Amino acid sequence: FQMKMHVLYLTFQERNEIAFVMANLHYNQLLERSILGSATVQYSPPPNKPLLDDIDSEYGLHDYSLHLDLHGRSCMYLCGSFKCLFCRKRDIENGYLRLRVVNLKDNRKHLPITGTLGICWETDVFKGNVKDCFVMDLTLLDETGKPFWCFSAPVHMELSTKSSGLYDYMGHIYTADYADSEGKVCVEFVWLEETKEYIIVSLVLYVSTKKVNSWYGTNY
Repeated sequence: FQMKMHVLYLTFQERNEIAFVMANLHYNQLLERSILGSATVQYSPPPNKPLLDDIDSEYGLHDYSLHLDLHGRSCMYLCGSFKCLFCRKRDIENGYLRLRVVNLKDNRKHLPITGTLGICWETDVFKGNVKDCFVMDLTLLDETGKPFWCFSAPVHMELSTKSSGLYDYMGHIYTADYADSEGKVCVEFVWLEETKEYIIVSLVLYVSTKKVNSWYGTNY
């Protein structure tokens, strides 16, 4: 299988022919993108008009809300909402704001994953499962509840070379990463052999300062 941004496609190993293609579309402004675009020109939403704020010294760095779904087409592995996400100025680095959703050191907020991760696929003739993969649907809202960063994309999970240093979990570490022009998502899982389940022990969003400055009229 191969992944290119929001598309997953499978090929027959021997003949190198395409067996299955899956495109992922986020539901935000899906109707507009479907009927207002064309075969040659992609629909572009109107630019956001920044509401300037010269009182808040950390304007654009706080009160983000996140809704995150991890699924495998026919099954849901995780569905969660997280509010009051923020970034301190000192945590802005290499052109990104860091929004920490799940902290490695806070096991009260670690998230169990339901089921075995994989993306099921089926055609008229064949069917299968792309193991260690899932579809990530992410919706990040600004402080007013307006969609700020949205995407739906297949993500592949890989075994990490580092071992778990957490007292509560003894197992292999897996990582899953996504990146586009607006930001990055980094997820860490621990596999618990005893209960046969994955636990998300770290989830961090890195939002481009270019995106933030354009949205809020700031200069980070």
